[in-house]
Amino acid sequence: GSLGAFSNFLMRSTLWQATGEESSSSAADKVTEPVTGIDFPVTKSFSLNSTSPTLTLTGVGVRVKALVGPLKVNVYGMGLYVDPSRAARAFSKYKGKDAKEVAKDDDFFKILHSPGFAKAIYIDYARAVGVDKVVDALRLVPTEDTAALDYFCDLLVIGTGSTIGNRETMTLGWEGKDKLVVQVRDKTVGTVTSAKLVEAVFE
Repeated sequence: GSLGAFSNFLMRSTLWQATGEESSSSAADKVTEPVTGIDFPVTKSFSLNSTSPTLTLTGVGVRVKALVGPLKVNVYGMGLYVDPSRAARAFSKYKGKDAKEVAKDDDFFKILHSPGFAKAIYIDYARAVGVDKVVDALRLVPTEDTAALDYFCDLLVIGTGSTIGNRETMTLGWEGKDKLVVQVRDKTVGTVTSAKLVEAVFE
């Protein structure tokens, strides 16, 4: 699933009180994904629902595509954002624990995959990619709701055009219940109502 990419990139956040080096940089206003060099703001508003607050960055990751032999290309960096106040309650048992230890706990990711608070995967492309390749990848999302998956892919094509360009963005947002909010270049394209689809995307 999508969130697995963040397991080794958990950052300091309001979900728990980190210690040491991580807490010393808590005043930073951005986090740099180290492979692509792409900066992600620590807080960002996605307008996922009528009451959605500004979301807080909890981790960054990278999508790397293998070419031939040892050759690889960085496709995009991504940041995971959550509603800090609601998520803090959901993750209260992790307060005071080190982020690296939290990353090893399967229960943490089960909570992260669950409804109950708004969250968003913010994707910043490190190179231009044809929309057909984006859609082909997302059609592999394992869900029984194929009609919702088709509509989701249609929204991406409508919002993206033929190509998503270098340093252009895509957002997959979960408003906390059963809606997947699709944004391209920071503009909302549409919403898919399907609990099965949104849970599969964020698994």
